[in-house]
Amino acid sequence: MRSVTDVASFSSLLTLNTGVPFTISRAELAKVDPERYFPTFLERVRQVAPEFDVATVTRIFEQYFGLQVPAQQGYPLRRYDGRMLLVEVDDASRGLVTAQFRPHVRQLRVRRLKVAATLSKFDETAMQGLSASLRNHFLCMRDDRFVTALAAELALPHRIKRTPFQQAEMTTEQLQERIEQLAGQSVPSETEEQSESQQGNPEEKKT
Repeated sequence: MRSVTDVASFSSLLTLNTGVPFTISRAELAKVDPERYFPTFLERVRQVAPEFDVATVTRIFEQYFGLQVPAQQGYPLRRYDGRMLLVEVDDASRGLVTAQFRPHVRQLRVRRLKVAATLSKFDETAMQGLSASLRNHFLCMRDDRFVTALAAELALPHRIKRTPFQQAEMTTEQLQERIEQLAGQSVPSETEEQSESQQGNPEEKKT
């Protein structure tokens, strides 16, 4: 049976991906019997977007919760000896993903970035179906503050790679000044003590 959490979350994700108000809250679903959760959502789809094929929506739901989510949850983490940059949202859930990766990644570097404190009316409505722990996870992909700080983090001076005859569009000093302006948006984790001299693998994995 499709759970109220799965149906509500899926409605929010579909809204965020399409811009169409498919979101159905847990409060709305609580008014119907459990076996009516998904049919009630499909009624919302027909109401706000009659041109949508509900059979396709159903297949997407089954693929996501029947295949993708179980595969992600069942995948065992393995040792990785290279460098990894892990970017987390700086919120109440910070550190959870770090704790999962730390035993398996030898050279783990973690940065925690903030998201905007306020949401647009659309985002606030769209995310009604998501749990509090998931809201910032999906919000960060749409948040200018987070994305700007992430771009600055990925462009840190020690990550700049140029050919001998290639001119940089921004000097190291200019880039550092810009990064310092964003310092209030980026919170270093306790893994920052790992020095670059200890990182021997030339390729860095980003998450």
